[in-house]
Amino acid sequence: MSDTLAKLFGSQARVKILRLLLANQNSFFTLDEIAKRTRTQKDTARKEINLLVKLSLVDKTKEGRVFVYKISPSKYMPPLASLLLSTSDEEVHEIVKKIASSAKIDLLVLTGVFLPQRPPVSVDMLIVANSYNDRKLKNAISAIEASLGKEIKYAVFSVKDFQYRIDIHDRLVRDVFDYPHQVLVDKKGLQLK
Repeated sequence: MSDTLAKLFGSQARVKILRLLLANQNSFFTLDEIAKRTRTQKDTARKEINLLVKLSLVDKTKEGRVFVYKISPSKYMPPLASLLLSTSDEEVHEIVKKIASSAKIDLLVLTGVFLPQRPPVSVDMLIVANSYNDRKLKNAISAIEASLGKEIKYAVFSVKDFQYRIDIHDRLVRDVFDYPHQVLVDKKGLQLK
C-alpha cells in the first residue's frame, strides 16, 4: 500500500476501501464484505465508510435488513479513480517482495488490472517459478488484492512448463506478451521478444 496515498487520504483503510469501490463501480458491498476484502477491522471499515458517505463519495442503501455501499457517481470519480487505481513504483516493489516471500521467481509479469489501459487478458499476473509455497503464494496474492481492491487472476508455471507453453504458442502466455505488460523480474531471459 502506498504510504503517500495513505497520508494524502488520511488512512490506509480509507484508501483500500476507496480502491475496492472504485475498482468495482457497479457492485454493492455490505460492511462485512468491505472489511473482509480490504483486510480491515470491521469497526475501522465502519468508521471509514461512514465518513465516505458523509463526504458523498459513497452511496448507502438498504437491501432487506442490511446496508450496502457503492461508489457515488460524480464528476470527481474519473480523476479519483485514475489516482487511486494506478500502481505506483512503491507498490510494484511491494508486489515483487510479497511474491518473492513465497516463490523463487524466475519471471514475474504484470498486466490487466495493474495497468492503466486494462488490456483484455486472461491473467493479471504471470509467475514463473520452479519452487514456491502454494499457501504462502495465495496469502501474498490475497494481500495484494486487499490493497488494490480488485481480484487478481494469476497463473504460476515452472520454467519447463512455461517454455513448453511458449513452444506451442499457448494463448494465455501469448495474450500476456501481445498486450501491454510490465516485466518486473526476468532472471533467465524468459520473456517473449
